[in-house]
Amino acid sequence: MTLVTEERDEWVIGDGALRVESDREGLLKWLARGAADDVEAAGPVPALPAW
Repeated sequence: MTLVTEERDEWVIGDGALRVESDREGLLKWLARGAADDVEAAGPVPALPAW
């Protein structure tokens, strides 16, 4: 998975195959709470594991 922000930050996780894009706040809401409303992905948005 590759996480990309509108501010041009980029983090590659694993093979980087799935591209997930949002602004920093949108990625944070998705990573912390699972709220994918502001996230765009080149495929289905993966369900995140519980903390």
